Amino acid sequence: QCYLIFFFLDFYTWTRDAALVFTSVVDSFSHTYNSTLQTNIQNFIASQAKLQGVTNPSGGLSDGA
Repeated sequence: QCYLIFFFLDFYTWTRDAALVFTSVVDSFSHTYNSTLQTNIQNFIASQAKLQGVTNPSGGLSDGA
C-alpha cells in the first residue's frame, strides 16, 4: 500500500493542482477505507470551500468572478 503524506501550507495553494492530487487520494480511499485519508479529504474540502469564498482582484463569490 502507498500512503501519501500531505503538508497543508497556509499561504498559498493551486486549486487545480491540489484537486488533481486529491482525485488520486479519493480513488485510493474508495477502494480501501483509511481514517487518515478520510480526514485529509474532509480537510481538503473545507479548505477549498473557504479559499473559494475569498475575494480577490477579479471579484468574489457573490458576483460570480
